[in-house]
Amino acid sequence: MGKPAVVGVAGLAVDRDDGSVTVGGRTVGDGTFVTIDGTSGEVALGSPRVVADAADEHVHRLLAWADDVSGDHSAREDTQRLDAAHAALRHR
Repeated sequence: MGKPAVVGVAGLAVDRDDGSVTVGGRTVGDGTFVTIDGTSGEVALGSPRVVADAADEHVHRLLAWADDVSGDHSAREDTQRLDAAHAALRHR
């Protein structure tokens, strides 16, 4: 397990013939990227940019651990820091 999941959506209609989904009067076609915030339930079309609050101590701690795992403490984008940690863990 260990995977986030949406377990219920009120008012959602799926058209299996054309692969579309309709909710709240809006229809989304097959292959459309949909993002669901697992905390608030907010739904957004596309892949929204994820921005953490710069003052969030937990994010800073996670990123520091990622730097320790990768061994790279250079200045770079947060996603690059996490990617480097994942790569280091895969090669252990």
